Order: sequence, then structure tokens, then C-alpha cells
Amino acid sequence: LYFTTGSSGEIWSQLWKTDGSVAGTASTGGSTVQNSEGLAALGDEVIFVKTSTVAPEIWRSDGTTAGTHLLAPMSAGGFSGEIFTLTSSGGLVYVRRASYFDSVIELWRTDGTAAGTFRVASASGRTPYYMPALSAAGRSSAAFWVEGESNFQLWGSNGTPSGSGLLYTTADKNIVAENNVSSPDALYFLLGSSTFKLWKTDGTPGGTGEVLMDNPGSWGASRKLMLAGPNLYFPLVTAAYGRELFAIATSALKTQGDIYRDAYATWSSTAGLSGEAASPTAVPRNDGVANLLKYAFFLDGTSADNRTLTPGSGVSGLPAISIGNGSNDGNVLRIEFIRRMGGGLTYTPKISATLTAGSFVAMTAQTTTVTPVDTLRERVVIESQLDPTAPAAFAVVEVSGL
Repeated sequence: LYFTTGSSGEIWSQLWKTDGSVAGTASTGGSTVQNSEGLAALGDEVIFVKTSTVAPEIWRSDGTTAGTHLLAPMSAGGFSGEIFTLTSSGGLVYVRRASYFDSVIELWRTDGTAAGTFRVASASGRTPYYMPALSAAGRSSAAFWVEGESNFQLWGSNGTPSGSGLLYTTADKNIVAENNVSSPDALYFLLGSSTFKLWKTDGTPGGTGEVLMDNPGSWGASRKLMLAGPNLYFPLVTAAYGRELFAIATSALKTQGDIYRDAYATWSSTAGLSGEAASPTAVPRNDGVANLLKYAFFLDGTSADNRTLTPGSGVSGLPAISIGNGSNDGNVLRIEFIRRMGGGLTYTPKISATLTAGSFVAMTAQTTTVTPVDTLRERVVIESQLDPTAPAAFAVVEVSGL
């Protein structure tokens, strides 16, 4: 067990370790620890933030003087009245750095090595006093709240800069997030102002949203969440009995994004895919078409299939792209594709004149025609006048989601 000792009112305290015996209780050699939620477990060791004359530092300790050492200094300057919060998630420790006075927040992560200790996100805003500062969100992610100048923000991170960012934002400054509890798969919390809804996040945008459930009552003034075993417990006020205790299996607590991902999981399972081969980005049939595109355009997931859609009559296939004569003595770029309805996917036609990386931009459509095909799909035809001075034109339909 690691703990800190210090006098009342001190910002910093001393790090100690004990095994429950007098002989096994000792200081780690004078290591000073920031008091505000300043310890987090990493295996059998502990991560903490230590003061410095230049910048705060992230340290690691095994409870001995020799085993207590610096991992990395944090960035210098830009903060006054600093506060730190630490949490463990999926073999990492996340460190949130904020200020009582400055509108800036940083998120750091460490795997216990110097090379694996670095900043992954920074946000402009403050940590509201009534919200949890930092929480584990699933097996390997963390989430934190930010009060911006004109909005409320929920941020998440999987421990990488590219996997860290804004999960949800609203302009309602009266929003409150409270009573958060962490399970191995997600972070559950209540979100609202005058009325509240149950939300969850796994630290990703697609895994963040309101839980879809039929509430038999209202949350009332004493809003509580508690996890025990596979269930989430909470009290609701009902018209029939007043305050009642309810329990729901966490496996049944679904957001709209969960439902979308479940539909994809059913498709990939039916196609005989599992493990890494079932990933939306995988190309298990060696046909150059990722699973996400096959799912989006109704291609065959059980075998190699890279067919192009037959314009006008086809109901599956990759987008059909062609150039024809327009009404203004110019050429028209025509893209036709099948779009999955209610699948949570975003289809974005893009155009480029060079094919170079980063050159594709969203296509400006002159006309868009959408025709239902069946209960699952619709036909989309987009036409756009081409720039007559462009030497060439290349088009794609980018699919995102899940």
C-alpha cells in the first residue's frame, strides 16, 4: 500500500509504502507528492507527480529509495495554482494537469518508462468544480471534462495523440456530469441540468452517447450510480412507489453507436470473420476492399468481391464514377453509390485533381438525387460541374463511422 503523509494545509506531502507491518513501513526517501489525487497504481508500483523548480515531473516508485526515479518533466510555464489528477487504465496511468486560475488543461500518459511518458492532449478551458476531473473509461482509455468559454466538453484518450480529442460538446453551460462509475468496458455518468440522462463512454467518439433505455421514473434529487458485478444499480422516483432501486446488466446498456457497431459485428460474424480479420479496416479476402467498405456498399464479405455498382439498377458494388456532358458546355462528374440506411455511417464524396496525399476535398454537388431501394439501402446520385481548367479529376466516396 502506498500513501502520503503531511501536515494540514500543505500542498505537498511525503510518499510512504507499507506491507501492513511496522518493519515494512517506510518512506521512499523524501519523495514529495502533489496532494490532489496524486497517486495511481501501475502494476505493483506507483506513479506520482513531484514538484520541481522548473516544471512538475512524473515519477515512478517501487517503494524503495533506489527504485524511485524520474520518468519525464512536464512542460514548463503556462500554469498557476496547478492541480493534478491521476487514474490507471489498461496498463497506463493518465495524468491530468490543470490550473485554478488559467484556462488550460493537459493530459499526459505513462507506461512506466521514460519513452512512454508524454503529453497526448491539451484543451482550452477549466475543470468545473462539480465534475469529476479524470476517470478511466473502459479497458485502456480515460475521459475528462472541460468547461470552455462558451461550452461544455467531454474529452477522451486511448493513450496516443491521434487517439485523443473531443468526444462531445454542447453550448449549454448549465450541463452537469456527475456520479460517474467505471466498468471494464466503459464509464457511466449522468448528464443534464434540470433533467438528467444516463450516458456512457469508452473514450472514443463512436462509443460516447446517451444510453437508450425506457426510464420507468425520474432521477430525482439524490442521483446515484453503483456498479456491482455485471449490473448497474440506480434509484429512480416512480409514480407508483416513490423511490425504487433498479438494476440493469451493463451488457444491455446501449447507445445508438453501440447498436450500429452491433449491426456491423453481426455482418462480420455472418461473413465468417473473427479477431483482427473482423476489424472494419481489415482486408481479409485480399481483394483490396476493407470490411467497412464492403459493409457500406453491400459487397460480399465471405469472399473476394470488388465489383463496381451497375448504374441505375445495381444494388451492391463500389461507387460508379463517370464524366458526361453538362448543360453549360462543360463536363459533369457523376457519382452513384448505394448507401446503407440507419447504419451510423457517413458517406462523403471527395474530389482531387492530383491524387496526391491530402489533396482530396469534399465535393460540391450541383444536384443530389436519393432514391429508396429497400428497407436497408438507398441509391444516391451526385453530379457536379468540373473545373474546365483542371488537368484531371479523381473522385472517391469516403466512408466513416463505427
